[in-house]
Amino acid sequence: MIGVASVFWGDPERIVEEAAAAIDAGCGAVLVPSMPSGDMSPSHADYHPLWALLEERGIPFMLHIGGGGRPLPKAFHENGLEKTTDFLGGGENIRSKDYLMLHTLPEVFLGCMALDGVFEKFPGLRGGCIEQGALWVPAMLRRMDLAQQTFQKTEPALRLPMSASDYIRRQVRFTPFPTEPVGWLIEQAGEELFLFTSDYPHPEGGRDPLGRFEGAMTDVSEEAKERFYSGNFADMMGW
Repeated sequence: MIGVASVFWGDPERIVEEAAAAIDAGCGAVLVPSMPSGDMSPSHADYHPLWALLEERGIPFMLHIGGGGRPLPKAFHENGLEKTTDFLGGGENIRSKDYLMLHTLPEVFLGCMALDGVFEKFPGLRGGCIEQGALWVPAMLRRMDLAQQTFQKTEPALRLPMSASDYIRRQVRFTPFPTEPVGWLIEQAGEELFLFTSDYPHPEGGRDPLGRFEGAMTDVSEEAKERFYSGNFADMMGW
C-alpha cells in the first residue's frame, strides 16, 4: 500500500510544510485539488516551491475525481425523468451526466501547468490523473497545442521550447475506465500515457477490469501492454 497525502490550496508556505511533513511520514504521493482556492492558479509562481519540493523528493502529484467538487450543475439531473442513482443505490458515485463532465477540471488544471511553464521549469515533476477516465486525452493534447499556437502573440509565456502536449506526455499519466477503448487510446495518443486501474471495490471499476482491458488491447503490442500494466505506473512514481 502507498499512502497518498491530501493537501489544499491556500497559504503557499503552509502547503509546502504540510506536503513535506506527509512525505517525511512515508506518503508516496500528494493529492491536490483540481479546482483552485482563492484567486491564484496552481501554476502561480507562489506555488512553485511545492512543485520544486515534489520534484526534488521524487514524489508525484495526483488529481482525483471529486478534486473540485461536482462540475456538473445539479439542474442537469432535473430532467423530468425517473430519479436515478448508481447501481448500488447511492448518490456518491458518478452517473451518466457526471461522466460527460469528469475531464473538465483536470484538463484545465493540466493545461495551466503546461501552458504556464510549470512543467518546463520542473522537468522532473510527475503527476497522475486518477479515476477520471481517459477518453478525453487525445482531444486534450490537440486542444492544448492549438491554444499554445493560437494565443502566442498576445501571451508570450506560451512560447515554450516544447509543445504543450509533449510536456503532458513526458510528465503525466492517466487511468482509463475499463469500459473505455484503451487500445484505441494508445493508438491515438501513445503508449506512454495510460496505466491500469481497477478502482476496486467501487462499481465503476467493473467486475472484470483485466478482462475488459485485455479485450480492448487485442492489437496492442506486448511492450505497450507491459507499459500499461506496470511500466507507466513505475515511471509516474519515479521508480
